[in-house]
Amino acid sequence: TGWKEVTSIPLMPSGRAVKDGGCLAYDAGTDAIYASKGYKTGDFYKFALPADTWDILASVPFGHDGKQVYKGSVICADGNGKLYLVKGNNTNGFWEYDAATDAWAQKTDIPYGESGKRVRQGTGIAWAGGAAYLLKGYRNEFYKYDPGTNSWITLTPAPVGWHMKWDAGSWLVSDGDHTLYAFKGRYHEFYAYDTDADSWLKTPVLHAMPIPGRTGNKKAKDGSCAAWFDGDIYAFKGGNTTEFWHYFPLADSWVQEADIPLYGSSGHRKAVKQGGALAGYPGTGVFAFKGNKTLEFWRYVPGPSGGDEAVERYPSGGGRAVASGGPTFDGEQPLTDGLEASKPRWNWQGTMVCYSKTDTLTEREQIYQCHYGLPIPEQRVVDMDEDCEEPVCSPSGQYIAFQLDDTVSGFYQLCVTTASGGGGGGGMDGAS
Repeated sequence: TGWKEVTSIPLMPSGRAVKDGGCLAYDAGTDAIYASKGYKTGDFYKFALPADTWDILASVPFGHDGKQVYKGSVICADGNGKLYLVKGNNTNGFWEYDAATDAWAQKTDIPYGESGKRVRQGTGIAWAGGAAYLLKGYRNEFYKYDPGTNSWITLTPAPVGWHMKWDAGSWLVSDGDHTLYAFKGRYHEFYAYDTDADSWLKTPVLHAMPIPGRTGNKKAKDGSCAAWFDGDIYAFKGGNTTEFWHYFPLADSWVQEADIPLYGSSGHRKAVKQGGALAGYPGTGVFAFKGNKTLEFWRYVPGPSGGDEAVERYPSGGGRAVASGGPTFDGEQPLTDGLEASKPRWNWQGTMVCYSKTDTLTEREQIYQCHYGLPIPEQRVVDMDEDCEEPVCSPSGQYIAFQLDDTVSGFYQLCVTTASGGGGGGGMDGAS
């Protein structure tokens, strides 16, 4: 029982690892797991048991949108040898794969809908009752795809909850019957949808994946994903953590299972981040991508009681729980109005905070700073075309080091920029 690394996904044909848009789905008709690497590739594969071998399949075509699979891509299977893939990457592309012919066909585009947006992230897809159900992401738009008519049906939007946005780390899982479970990343809200009644269930109010876990009070972000296995839901928290959770639908309770190991065949310390994906293989276990620019592929086998021996139980804790003695929503003093601000770091004097925040136009993580106790507004540190994350202030507050996700080289780069204002430095024209 527990985690074991199995045969890694092949490097070729693209020569890239699994990252944004990586996804997995099990198809009962062919008794195999299908995998897309994402990361602006069309790489597509089949994983067969018990041989533990990968077959390289026909690549996802560019299609009329002229783009490859990337952030926001998700996949589901109909159980009869056909799979349905959302391309993501700021497109409305929707594709059908036929395992019998190893061929792709572009289907009717996903609707622009009320938001007028293409698919970027926060997307979830699941198969139930002969149709594919889609949480489009960004907002709470919800659709059903009918393969018989190659058309989309607009359904009642997902609940708004604390915030309208369904962000990165959101997912949708089917119980194989008529219930879909929808998790809202970052905001930790959890809902159920009855496909027979075509309605969101208002009662009971479901408990979301807890925020407190072994890695601290971490929210579900990029890489959070889930799969149905043996009557339960298994989920990664993502967000550069190794947390792995088990949801019992009948008891509406969560258990934290054994973390996925940080070190695998890549030889590097890798947690679950962009491209994290899960798929349940009946009678065998849950298979997983860490994403995060790795080729690693893992299998989790629950213990006799349905989980790992060393677990932490949250029988009734809501997803918005706060650690004892920690801050409350009533008493927080926000330094910035940025809803996407994360990874804050103080300078040594305790006068400046640097942090990362998603640019609402480009949806790229960028670095910002603000000064505590001084009338200096939030200031943007860098303006780059790549994700900039994990900022750290120098002791003086004069410099800010951060990690840049270089999509050209496929590696992270370490960069330094100069702080501005009360931090003791000059301007912020760029980074090196």
